[in-house]
Amino acid sequence: MTYLGSYRGFREDALTAAFAGRSAESVRRGHYRQLSQELWLAYNEGGPFRFQTGSYFFLEKTKLTAAFLNLLPGVPFAGFVDNPTKSLSIGIFGEATYSPLEALRLTIGARYTDDRKSRVGTTTRQQAPIFNSATDIASANDARTSSNKLTWRAVADYDLNSRSLLYASISTGYKSGGGNNGCDAGAPGCLAPLAPSALYYEPETLTSYEVGLKTNSLMIAFG
Repeated sequence: MTYLGSYRGFREDALTAAFAGRSAESVRRGHYRQLSQELWLAYNEGGPFRFQTGSYFFLEKTKLTAAFLNLLPGVPFAGFVDNPTKSLSIGIFGEATYSPLEALRLTIGARYTDDRKSRVGTTTRQQAPIFNSATDIASANDARTSSNKLTWRAVADYDLNSRSLLYASISTGYKSGGGNNGCDAGAPGCLAPLAPSALYYEPETLTSYEVGLKTNSLMIAFG
């Protein structure tokens, strides 16, 4: 049994005198926290069968304030506040290998992942350092998205001799989606709603096929 856990905290306080080729200033203050936990159990006591299984947990929270002076024409002051931005990912996985022959190994594995992301904040365009609701605009950044996917892989590999390995595999992959700055129509404080296609981006998936030959001095693969 193996456990891996980590916590990471980071604070940012930055002042930039020039930005994007303009005589602009920017101030950024942020607080970032990440927590990850992973636990898995592996069995490999000899014989034709071995396996591993486990679970994974990841949580990230971000608080960010950014202010810009003279960044946009006609907008002396602009600001962005994200408090908080969250990313949560939970996964469970397992993989097993069976060797019907000493030189042949058959492996199959699967992973289920559930992802949830959210952002709460505002985008502000104002005419003076102090916000004036009569002349300035503050629109919400409010987006929430979730996705999940079951991915899998199957592999067969065979020892041609002590120096050469022949293999073939099929595997699937997944990357979670998310949201951009902006808000949905009807969200509290949303003055400039975006269409879902502009506010959110979809998860990415793939299916990979690969065959190859590995030796001590040469590797040939086709995918």
